[in-house]
Amino acid sequence: ALRDLNIGANGLDLNSMKQLAELLSSEEVEIKHLNISDNKITNEELSMLADSLKANNSLQHLELSQIGNMGKEGGKYLAVLLRGNKSLLIIDISKNGLGFLGMQLVAESVKDNQLLSQIKIEGNNLDEAGCIFTAKALEVNNSLNTLDLRGNNVQSTGVIYLAAMLENYNNVKYLNLASNQIDDSGIEALASVMHNLKALNLSNNQITAKGASFLAEALKEGAALNVLILNNNPLQIDGVLEILSALKNNFALHSLGLKSVSIGDAQVEQIVLILLENIGIARLDLGSNGIYTNGAKHIVTLLKGNTPLSSLDLEGNQLAEDALAEITKSIPLSNVIALNYALDKSANIRKALSANVNKLQDKLKVLEKEDAINLTIQDLYKLYHQILVRKESSAPELSYVNIKDDASYLKQIEAFFKTLKAQKQDGIKEHEEEHQVMELVGEDKFLNALETLDILGIVEIPFDFIY
Repeated sequence: ALRDLNIGANGLDLNSMKQLAELLSSEEVEIKHLNISDNKITNEELSMLADSLKANNSLQHLELSQIGNMGKEGGKYLAVLLRGNKSLLIIDISKNGLGFLGMQLVAESVKDNQLLSQIKIEGNNLDEAGCIFTAKALEVNNSLNTLDLRGNNVQSTGVIYLAAMLENYNNVKYLNLASNQIDDSGIEALASVMHNLKALNLSNNQITAKGASFLAEALKEGAALNVLILNNNPLQIDGVLEILSALKNNFALHSLGLKSVSIGDAQVEQIVLILLENIGIARLDLGSNGIYTNGAKHIVTLLKGNTPLSSLDLEGNQLAEDALAEITKSIPLSNVIALNYALDKSANIRKALSANVNKLQDKLKVLEKEDAINLTIQDLYKLYHQILVRKESSAPELSYVNIKDDASYLKQIEAFFKTLKAQKQDGIKEHEEEHQVMELVGEDKFLNALETLDILGIVEIPFDFIY
């Protein structure tokens, strides 16, 4: 049966859209994912699509990006579509020139839609007003958990209003505000609601060390973020150190983007010293930060430090051949299974990463045995991160790796953590090694993490959230 239909960039005309509308109206067809992006679709054709989806109960994911300069008129038909359909969970309406007037109509329809969980509105010229309309929809909508507003010039004014809404209506867990000219005043407002979020992308804004201090304070206070992306912001070393210091005892954040944040080669040592004490970060992007020979030496120290780090991005730095060789030699001493730097040129890096994946497979076999309880928390936490990175990674050296069933391993890891928690609550002290980690992060913080931070399952990053 037809479940996925991709007819993007196919030059669809009126006749094609009529046929598609008939197909979607048919009770015999149960398409769940439809992509018609990159086709020039008129308002008449959009209206036909909206009508056909009123009777459709199967479509869950609809991609409608770059189908025309919609404006207010196109927004009207999108609103009809969102109100009429009773099955849609995910919609992408990016780069359609909605403007704030078109977005006002779409936002009103989102209020009436209590099924939609993810909406991507990238590059629609919303400005502050469009962001405010979107925020108002959150007052009523109880289902939306992912909001992608990147590239809409919402600025700090729009973010301040959005943050006020998120304070009281906290269903949104994944928020992308990249490329929106947000300065430190907007970050101060946003930091107050970070405790509700799991993933936050703030790339390509105007965040300085002052803004980083607001984020750091929220992280210290227990923000439950799993992913924080700060690429291409002028944080400089002071801002980076603020963030990293706040994460020293953070048990939740596993992905941190610090690409092109003006670190500099001489400052890498300070960063590494903090990362060596970090117990959570599994994916780290340090690309395009002016890292050369001196910085590379400290990257080697980091890789040898037996941290949970499983994915490291160094693309855009100018590493000398001897420095790259030292990094390659240190991969087998690390937990890294994905490293982005000159992979197309270095067979040695690919070989070292592949060997680490094989070691991961061997470690996971232990989880199939009854004595898995003997693994330490440190071991299990690193395994958890490696599985997570492997599932999310698109690196070519990992594509052929076959680990039997990541989900089953994670369930066993979860069972171990829950057993340990029960023992701890009952006053049983059979596993002294685990107390080291509990003491490091704080017993209450560790136990609460199991309940509130969602660290024990694969985090599905919506859309292309990180990139």
